[in-house]
Amino acid sequence: MTLSGWANSPVAGLESLGVSVSRGDRVEIPMELQRPDVTAAYPLFTREACGFDALVQAPGMSPEKPATLEFDIRFTGGEEARLACDLEFAEGAAER
Repeated sequence: MTLSGWANSPVAGLESLGVSVSRGDRVEIPMELQRPDVTAAYPLFTREACGFDALVQAPGMSPEKPATLEFDIRFTGGEEARLACDLEFAEGAAER
């Protein structure tokens, strides 16, 4: 699956962003795409190179077997955070 988006923080520098699907292998996602729209919309975010576009494997995911997407965020000071969300197929997605 393709993941596109951005990650930024107004209080701490982001060192790395990793992602895994249903506790599979963690993939490091480079945050190097310029996103001036993010800094324009959120003035507290000063890092323009915060965008990403990555291909991530989701083995076994199907309409009958949803998956969990987990983001591991590491900040410059060594702190870490994890965000997770459940993924489901959109109607007709299997045919695309």
